[in-house]
Amino acid sequence: MLPSSERDGVIYILEPNPVVTGEELVDAQPAFDQNNRPAVNFRFNPTGARKFGDYTAANIGQPFAIVLDDEVISAPVIQSHIPGGSGIITGSFTVEESTQLAVLLRAGALPARMEFLEERTIGPELGQDSIDAGRIAAIVAFTAVIVFMVASYGWFGVLANLALMLNVGLLFGLLSAIGATLTLPGIAGIVLTIGMAVDANVLVFERIREELKTARGPARAIELGYEKALSSIIDANITTFLIAVILFAFGSGPVRGFSVTLGLGIITSVFTAVFVTRLMIVSWFERRRPKTLTV
Repeated sequence: MLPSSERDGVIYILEPNPVVTGEELVDAQPAFDQNNRPAVNFRFNPTGARKFGDYTAANIGQPFAIVLDDEVISAPVIQSHIPGGSGIITGSFTVEESTQLAVLLRAGALPARMEFLEERTIGPELGQDSIDAGRIAAIVAFTAVIVFMVASYGWFGVLANLALMLNVGLLFGLLSAIGATLTLPGIAGIVLTIGMAVDANVLVFERIREELKTARGPARAIELGYEKALSSIIDANITTFLIAVILFAFGSGPVRGFSVTLGLGIITSVFTAVFVTRLMIVSWFERRRPKTLTV
């Protein structure tokens, strides 16, 4: 006995074995009968057509229950023998109801076997612990980078740290704009972005140090430092960005989350390292006009 999904309180007593199954149903489409009333056309494969034809020939005038998810979604009455496997379901349908019935019939015909490749059970406390640990790791990494830049490059390191803070702010703004959820892989992408952002500044500052040794003057050293480091910065970040695209294209779940954060972080880090830091350094230099630079 199965309940009707159309009418509350109606129970159908069914035969133990189905006459035909969804695997034998080839297609079902909304249509109109000869009186131009909404109906549903259906078609079985040869095996289903033979069984359905035999059953309709022996049960004219009896209802034929259509079952989906242990509910009878429709029970049309067999009006005549239906050979060939193609037929039409008529009744007091509206266009919406005939369309819905056709969709349900096609859904029941889809193979829906589930194969478990991996199964894990993780409690909410364990997941929260991981996120908290990732947050602490991000804060420690951020602090360590700030201290390193100031200790290694002095005032230029301070300016690079200001650009780094802007970089993190831009990254969170972009993640919020696309509606991304901050997960543990996402936090890992942010930590990696912090390192990559200062890496570009390190390349520039080291190049400026080399140019200062040629005694061309601080202004020329800053200009050449950015010009000669730019190609290395662009090449390294383009390579990493391509890796992020590949991870997003072929990965799933956490891998995609990491790739999104990494890709956005590359864009913001290049912008802040190449443009923002340079703007701050040039503006500072034009105001102070120092005779020497300590980088």
